[in-house]
Amino acid sequence: MKRVGLAVFTVLLLGSLVGASTIVSSPKVSIEEATNQMISDAATNVPAYAPGLPAGIAELDEILGDTVHVGFTYWESQHNGTCGRNIGYYNVGVPTVLMTWTCLESSNGARHVRFNRITDDGGAFVVEEPAGYIVDASNRAGYTSMAYNAADGQPFPGYHAMASADADAESQIAAEWNVFPGVFNATALPEYGEFPHIWPKVAFADYQGTPYMHSVTSMSREDDASAAMEILYSRAEYNAATYSFVAPEEQVLVTDNGMNISADVAVNDDGSMVAIAQTWSRDYEYHPEDDPSQMNNDIMLWISTDGGTSWDWDNPINVTDFAMPNPDFLPDSLAADVDTFRAYTDVNVYIDHENIVHVAFTAPGYFFYEGTITYTAYIFHWDNATNDVSVLADGTFWNFVQPGAWQRQVGRPSMYQDPETKILWCVFQSYGEEGWYDPVDSTQYDRSDDGFSNGEIMVVASPPNGDEAGQDWYGHLWTKPVNITNSWGTNGEQTPNNQLVAGECRNEREPTLSLNNDGAYLHINYVLDLDAGFVVQEEGEYTNNPVVYHRVAKLDLMDAFDGWVRNYPMHADSAGYWHDPYDFAWVPDGTNWTSAFFRGEDTGVDESENLQPSEFELSQNYPNPFNPTTMLNFSLAKRGHVQLAVYDVLGREVATLVNRSMSPGQHAVTFDGSSLASGVYFVKMTSGNNTKSIKMVLMK
Repeated sequence: MKRVGLAVFTVLLLGSLVGASTIVSSPKVSIEEATNQMISDAATNVPAYAPGLPAGIAELDEILGDTVHVGFTYWESQHNGTCGRNIGYYNVGVPTVLMTWTCLESSNGARHVRFNRITDDGGAFVVEEPAGYIVDASNRAGYTSMAYNAADGQPFPGYHAMASADADAESQIAAEWNVFPGVFNATALPEYGEFPHIWPKVAFADYQGTPYMHSVTSMSREDDASAAMEILYSRAEYNAATYSFVAPEEQVLVTDNGMNISADVAVNDDGSMVAIAQTWSRDYEYHPEDDPSQMNNDIMLWISTDGGTSWDWDNPINVTDFAMPNPDFLPDSLAADVDTFRAYTDVNVYIDHENIVHVAFTAPGYFFYEGTITYTAYIFHWDNATNDVSVLADGTFWNFVQPGAWQRQVGRPSMYQDPETKILWCVFQSYGEEGWYDPVDSTQYDRSDDGFSNGEIMVVASPPNGDEAGQDWYGHLWTKPVNITNSWGTNGEQTPNNQLVAGECRNEREPTLSLNNDGAYLHINYVLDLDAGFVVQEEGEYTNNPVVYHRVAKLDLMDAFDGWVRNYPMHADSAGYWHDPYDFAWVPDGTNWTSAFFRGEDTGVDESENLQPSEFELSQNYPNPFNPTTMLNFSLAKRGHVQLAVYDVLGREVATLVNRSMSPGQHAVTFDGSSLASGVYFVKMTSGNNTKSIKMVLMK
């Protein structure tokens, strides 16, 4: 075992300090009570910005909730794939937020891991050490994630660091000295094999009276970006007397078939259950003769039920289990592709308070025989209680998004379950949100002048199951997202095509959600990138970017929820696809029933009966994929002129199905694609100022 960082003080000094504090527990209150006590009037919810921010940003008042900048960094991409957790919250005496982040001090300066503690005195945020304490004692460090002790708020950052400019990076786990805020004692994780294993993700919990830090790390492939990655696991015991960890002799090999920097780890409340998720290369398993791709992946899941003591590494759960391509359908390559999704670089694993394991992951379109992958994507959700897959977020609304390196139109999910309401929350990032571009003229959109889209932070929620049998909404039924940032750029200097120059972008990225959000708020952190793209990948320019803590009231989100995202089958045969028995039409005329449902109010609606259609709804076509006909269902709550048309991927109209005034109620139209080539098509329904669209696949 190797120990780095702070030298340990004498045992006598430690003996006089450890255990000297008294823990005072504050009583829990309901979400309603806490919200009424703590949330100020919405008119005063103007974000507080740190000094030195470029002019103009203080005018952006579209943000839902309260924000504060805890520091600045030129390193805008906090994670190249899976984020883990960079934020924690505990409420023992004074509500306190913990944050860790990677700080590049200038475009060619030092890079360190920094830590902030933010308290709320009931009237204003107080940021301890505004620039952030430096956690590491190295030449260069970064890509941090953080675990913490929910009982006393002690933070445990994990990160990788280099002892000198020419040394290999190594993963380290650190503990803050409770008696000396901002002073960290770091322990290096042991190595395995020939290459460094870095980008650690960490989770902390007591198991049968012993506190453990669980870590997963990924192999650095150096110059071979197509090589499979070793994924390692370690369990280190925490010694509270010395503020240090007792690392194992060697990290354990989870798999040598990993792909992308996507490993994640989670632990349940009592420390008995530990879960690891990772993208797993199908190319190395099924197509070793081909050039390997970073895009062709399943999601594998490993679960230990004895606190990480024992694992079955050889028999993981295949969460996605995509169907194999079938050459018998060639030359029809789309039919031969079979499943046209794959997992890519984003995995969030979470164990809720009922010990259900949840996995959320990004799945862009993937076409095996064509060798292409799309920027459009879904975030899917899976849990081990039902083994069903459902759509958590739909990122297929715009084909021209350009999010930058290691990004897709939607991604970076981060989940949490409220222990009181049993609501499952998820935060994620989204690029190219509807309304930011002109659908008629695709050259008119709001991007950086280098062509990269600006991201926003979204929140969705899944309701708990009902009391009646068959009401399995939890983790399956998800709200349409609420945009809590809505700040894609400024009104400053722009190019003629409305593209944003460096410093004018507002590209929120890599959000993470605290594992503890008990009470009135969700606690979120992210970086506000002032020039979209990732400069290290030669995307844009270096800018000094704010690191943001964002607090959002749950009740405000509940008020904003309006409708449910529709499911879309992940597999060509629709296996494991959850279908809502009400077909997602849970919005009676004139009532925001989604909000009322979450708040537990009387909606006046019998959930067992058929619900009225929303004012304007276009259902997913069925079947999908189809050949050559499919049925399109839509609903109107009042009479209006309706246009229903089909477009190809280039935006050309290929069929007009409806163009007339129609009565309220449910309607159905059959579309015949006999004259069209196999491929992806879009259906757009318009009535007045309302527009809905879906994607469908013609597979001949």
